[in-house]
Amino acid sequence: MDLVKKRSANFSEQECVLLMEILGEVSELNPNLTRYQYLKHKFTNGITSKSKRDQWNQIHNRFVSCSGTSRNQEELEKKTNNLVQKHRNLYSDFKRNISQTGGGPRTPALSFLTEAVMAVVGKESVSVAGVCLGEHTDTTIMTSVDNSSETAVQLQEVQSEEVVVETRSQLPVRAKSQSHFTSKSSNHCEICCKSKQELNKLKKRKLELEIELLKKKLHLQEE
Repeated sequence: MDLVKKRSANFSEQECVLLMEILGEVSELNPNLTRYQYLKHKFTNGITSKSKRDQWNQIHNRFVSCSGTSRNQEELEKKTNNLVQKHRNLYSDFKRNISQTGGGPRTPALSFLTEAVMAVVGKESVSVAGVCLGEHTDTTIMTSVDNSSETAVQLQEVQSEEVVVETRSQLPVRAKSQSHFTSKSSNHCEICCKSKQELNKLKKRKLELEIELLKKKLHLQEE
């Protein structure tokens, strides 16, 4: 008699948010990347298929420890891919609707889970025809959580700093003569390197604040 494989229970919204929170935390294998960014990063001498498997092992261990459930690693990988694909599409539709309606009452707000997924994946990664994606982070979640104003303010401050640093890193090198070119170019490279480091730190801090704000919103919904 063939044994019927027992189907795992569906992921709850809390489990989905927890999974995205864990993916959005700083990677143990590279402090300049989140766990999700590490998994999606191209292969290098330091980032290999084996190291990415190690990263998934760490994600799985942390998820089981925090949730108290017995989800296996394969389930987490599959769920992550499904969440990213589904909520990227939902976010793309949301941005498209805003561009068509001007953000009027007919445009439904993003769900809490979509916000959580996009905070980790990055809203800049979604391409929507006819919509400018130069914005850094939607502020819709900020206005909906009254008791999270302090976190929202901190997030706005980080966003402002991020824009300043990114702008500074993109300033062109101008040299009046060939003799000045080498020194100016060298200084510009140093500024760019420092700016990139600052930008990575700001992006990580912004992600932490977004997750914190989303968790507070979920807590309010549960109440």
